[in-house]
Amino acid sequence: MEKRCPVDQSELQSQGKDWLCPTCATRYRVQGRCLDCGAEMERLQACGASNWFCPRCNELKSRARVETQLVPVRE
Repeated sequence: MEKRCPVDQSELQSQGKDWLCPTCATRYRVQGRCLDCGAEMERLQACGASNWFCPRCNELKSRARVETQLVPVRE
């Protein structure tokens, strides 16, 4: 999946859990929000599968119930 920098539309490069824009040198992280309650979600990865968990709803959610966005990483 190709990700683009929200500032200058450059293609982002994957670096572990983060994404780096080579042009503006900003680091981004994918953040998920629950479409049902609006809470920030946790991404769970195991055995090649990726799931989202909502702590407020206390349940796993499918990708269709998650809104993702790139947020700058504050160091």
